[in-house]
Amino acid sequence: LTLSQFELFKKYDNFNEEQYISLSEYCDSVGIVFLSTPFEICWERIYLEGHRPLVKKGKLEVEKLYKNRLSLYQSAQIYIDVNEQNNISAIDDLLKLSNS
Repeated sequence: LTLSQFELFKKYDNFNEEQYISLSEYCDSVGIVFLSTPFEICWERIYLEGHRPLVKKGKLEVEKLYKNRLSLYQSAQIYIDVNEQNNISAIDDLLKLSNS
């Protein structure tokens, strides 16, 4: 049981590729939607949180991890690229998925 969002992030910041594939397969099996977020926004969020262990590796290393994992994220059964649309459009897409 994960007690906090911080503990969850801490756990997944250290996943290797095999573990991410397993997580991706599980997400597909239960219908979890992947919302793609541009790296700069991701970096700003984790940097401003100030307590993510991943931040200690530095922006370039985190961006490298992001790029390495991106193809796996994009292979998700349900994937919405929110970079290509505004928040209202993304929410509309999610509502359409939930009603189908």
